[in-house]
Amino acid sequence: MLISLSVCLIVLTAQCAADHKVDQGPSDRPVVGAIRWDAWHGDESDVGLIVEQTLAPSHYHHRLPFFAEIVGENAVKVRGHTQEVMDQEIRYASNAGLDYWAFVTYPEDHALSLGLKLYLSSEKRDMINFCLNLQGGWTHAGGLSGWPEKVQRYVEYFKEPTYQTVLDGRPLVYLYSVEDLVGPGRLETWEDARKAFDKLRAATEAAGLPTPYIVAQGWSPERLKEQAQTLGLDAIGAYASSSGAKQAAYAELAEHTERWWDSFKATGMPVVPLATAGWDMRPRVETPVPWIDGGHIDQYYDQPTPKELAAHVQAALDWCKSHPETAKAQAVLIYAWNEFDEGGWLCPTLEEGTARLDALREVLQPAVHERDLDQEKAQRPSLGAIRWDAWTEWEKYKQFLYPEEWHYRLPFFAEIRDDGTVEIRGDRMDVVNQEIEYAHEAGIDYWAWCWYDPWREDAPHMNDVLELYRQSPKRHLVNYCLIGPGYFATQNWHETVAMFVDMFQEPNYQKLQGNRPLFYYFEAEAAVPHFRSEEAAREAIQYLRDETIGAGLGNPYIVALTFWPDKAAEAVETVGFDAFGSYCNPPGAENRELEYSELAALNRWFWNASAEKGIPFVPPINAGWDPRPRKTLESVDDDGNWSKGPEPEELRDHVLDALQWLAGHPEINEPNTILIYAWNEFDEGGWIAPTLKEGTARLDAIAEAIQLFGADESSTNP
Repeated sequence: MLISLSVCLIVLTAQCAADHKVDQGPSDRPVVGAIRWDAWHGDESDVGLIVEQTLAPSHYHHRLPFFAEIVGENAVKVRGHTQEVMDQEIRYASNAGLDYWAFVTYPEDHALSLGLKLYLSSEKRDMINFCLNLQGGWTHAGGLSGWPEKVQRYVEYFKEPTYQTVLDGRPLVYLYSVEDLVGPGRLETWEDARKAFDKLRAATEAAGLPTPYIVAQGWSPERLKEQAQTLGLDAIGAYASSSGAKQAAYAELAEHTERWWDSFKATGMPVVPLATAGWDMRPRVETPVPWIDGGHIDQYYDQPTPKELAAHVQAALDWCKSHPETAKAQAVLIYAWNEFDEGGWLCPTLEEGTARLDALREVLQPAVHERDLDQEKAQRPSLGAIRWDAWTEWEKYKQFLYPEEWHYRLPFFAEIRDDGTVEIRGDRMDVVNQEIEYAHEAGIDYWAWCWYDPWREDAPHMNDVLELYRQSPKRHLVNYCLIGPGYFATQNWHETVAMFVDMFQEPNYQKLQGNRPLFYYFEAEAAVPHFRSEEAAREAIQYLRDETIGAGLGNPYIVALTFWPDKAAEAVETVGFDAFGSYCNPPGAENRELEYSELAALNRWFWNASAEKGIPFVPPINAGWDPRPRKTLESVDDDGNWSKGPEPEELRDHVLDALQWLAGHPEINEPNTILIYAWNEFDEGGWIAPTLKEGTARLDAIAEAIQLFGADESSTNP
């Protein structure tokens, strides 16, 4: 038997009511959906294997969705047909404010229907609606004789509580490739096609539902008008957009699409405007697919920036509001959620993360976006927590927690086997993703990562978890910054700075005062001896500043970390740091156990002594100090004190005290941040990450402290 913490996936939003079938989005804006084409299932079908190959060349890896794996230079696995992936997609879409997905519809037993099945089986499906995007050829395969079975299936979908409706409850249905309704193996005449849709309407009404709102999709507005009138459909729109331009900018595609809306309107038909996330099917030209005849390798548009995409979707919303007589359904459809190889996607990718969805959120959920920038974030100090990731395949530090007396410290991802042995491996993407969710839910704004330079041979694998975090599709939920640099890095300073600046440019790197990357300089008093002179140390720090500014960022905000205020003040003045703080505050050397309240009092002494220096300051919080498991290490003082771990209410009070103290010292509060020791120093005695024994008690306490501070944000406690 394995013992592990039962982890609950965190719901990112609570926008959905129990009955999610609504005709309008938040604040009465038009509902916004995105097309889903679910071919990303690998060997479940030939199509799955084919599209996987289209994205195999390395120059297309930037399109790979968050659930993809790069298994070789030109080899990938893109397989999202699991419940876990679908549930995560639902969270992403809901968090961005999308109202519905339009599932491209295939026969129920076809692998291309797996996405719809997984959505319908998800416990989280009430976070986003769905509708059908029928296709002419597939929809009427089998002719009129096969139609009743399809009608029954569709009406059952319409009855689902999360089926998207418009105009007072009418089920929304899209129909692409209208011209393919009629032909060999399908319907014989357009009269038959009209009868088929009349039967669908009749069956829907017989089930006690309003008649469906059916939107014809195509490329020619005039042709679509003719088809819609022939079949008795309700509106016209499009599945995708392209003017056939060659090597064009996304702005040109957006302009074409927005002019297109007016062309649709000019027909006199009701319109559901299409917004496009791109068009670039070069992967399907380079690696031909059997359902596409030819194609031109130079006909494509550059991918949109997140801001460009958001502005285009906003234009679609504005168009609906400006033309209510045409946009009767007050609905928008985006191409697409996951057409990665055809060039249109919103779904998070390995490279971009959630950047597109984050930009859309500002448009689709402006109230929520403003909330994220509101008093809690803007007025309270940011909270950082130190990460020290020795919980990998390296045994040196893990072994200290193997004895049973220390098992109460084991993190949630640890395993205690039947034979009593222990495994502690946090270097897994599922663990990192769960840690991100835990930290985000508690209100931790960033992790301050202990960074180990590549020239150091005595600390293998210490950056492994950091690299996993940098690849995580959830990394936008919690920022990060670096603690460094270490002796060997100072001896290879130009190479080190290049690495730092590369990370500084990442959108989830923690920044202060707008665009200033936050950097903690560990043991700052060693900067002068490491660089061999005061002048060389100052020049080195200035080089870091110059390279960062040269990369288009703000002047880095560099915080000197030392253990004594006097040494910190000297380092700030001598080397030119911006502020100072402490990694942690070990509580003396009397070989005795302290109450946690004594450790908290030591922290407060450090705050007050530091405030007297009149220098910008980052207050440290100790979440504990007890390195006794490390007693076999020569570096551990046998006479050192240790503290009891905090009870949740003690930690809550200490965090609240720090927040209030900093609010009461505006003269030194330039960085407006607090640094907690630590997220995961389990063997050294400082942690707030969930453990097998405590669960999330410490994080819950921090969340409560933030809430209490927000309830009385004018309170100070100098």
